[in-house]
Amino acid sequence: MASAGSELALTIAAALFSSALTSGQMGPIISQFGLNQEVASAASSGDVQAFFKALENSSNSETDASKDSKDSKGDKKEPKKDDQKDDDAGMSLD
Repeated sequence: MASAGSELALTIAAALFSSALTSGQMGPIISQFGLNQEVASAASSGDVQAFFKALENSSNSETDASKDSKDSKGDKKEPKKDDQKDDDAGMSLD
């Protein structure tokens, strides 16, 4: 369970983010995160709905591009016997 202090800090952070977004101050900051221009423009305009819609569209286009990239590479090659190491680095932890 979260403490009252951390809940207060989260509430304050959300309020500050909201204030900066609606005032248009987030545009230059958002562009520094490497998001597309549509997201940065929406953040600069102060339109919260446009910002989240652009963010969602950006996320969807990145997901589609990632799937296309994986599909174009095809199946992974099986490593050569010489390439296999006799250690636990490839084992997953549960």
